[in-house]
Amino acid sequence: MALSGCGGGGNGGDTAPASPPAPSTDPPAARTLARSAATAHWPGDVPAGQRRALVVVMTDPALDASPEPALATSLLVAGHVTLTLVGAGRPEAEVADAVDQLCAMPDVPVACETTALLGSGRAAGSIEALARRWAPGAGARIQVRALLTVDAGYVPPGMGMDSAWVRTGLADLTQHGVAMIQSRDDPAAADCGERACGVLPLVVAHGARSQPILSACPAAGPAGVHRPSAGLPDWNAWIVAALQQLLRPWQDRPDAAPGPADLPVNGCLTDLERLRPPGPSLPSIR
Repeated sequence: MALSGCGGGGNGGDTAPASPPAPSTDPPAARTLARSAATAHWPGDVPAGQRRALVVVMTDPALDASPEPALATSLLVAGHVTLTLVGAGRPEAEVADAVDQLCAMPDVPVACETTALLGSGRAAGSIEALARRWAPGAGARIQVRALLTVDAGYVPPGMGMDSAWVRTGLADLTQHGVAMIQSRDDPAAADCGERACGVLPLVVAHGARSQPILSACPAAGPAGVHRPSAGLPDWNAWIVAALQQLLRPWQDRPDAAPGPADLPVNGCLTDLERLRPPGPSLPSIR
């Protein structure tokens, strides 16, 4: 099951993430994977015998205004192992090979059975298909517990028909949690196609099924700008808080600092209803 909150006005700004733990004084460890342009990082102070959740970060170079280094630092401070692949539209097999490589390295303190997928912009296109590839199952080495998209929604299961994308399903919330953050000023936020779906049609579709997801849709400028707003001043803090909330049931962190307060649920859906012009003839989006 996934949870939802939206920072675009409404209730998204009511709950602020708690201050993150202090950065480690030990330098982070790193590993470049031989068969792909991917790099893994993890905190340098992971206790012996302890493993940390894996966050696979797929970035879109077209969104160069996104503070990727700051986000990478925030994920390390939160204690995650990160695997970063740069480039939109990376083949699914290439991403899978990089994750397979990392999870086969015995000297990396990674818990691949607690994996989150984080995609930005066009790089978020394959995130839902990858989550289905690594759906949780008994004894599976790699299990996706959460997927999170930035400057995009995700591409739901479906098919292309007459140059249009026909959705045949949604992310399976019984298998993994979902979080999405995208500016409502981004024209793509309201679209859904074969390569990208915006956050707005997806929150409406999940809302129609009464499925709670984590979503943030601030009025924050075009894609990649991430202009702070009163409801959502810090995108990176929201991303880290969303990951912590979605991964919490599978984390085994006796040394972890107290997590942030839970983000509100179905906030984007609430904001869309609040912004809908009044009138008895307008149907509910639920």
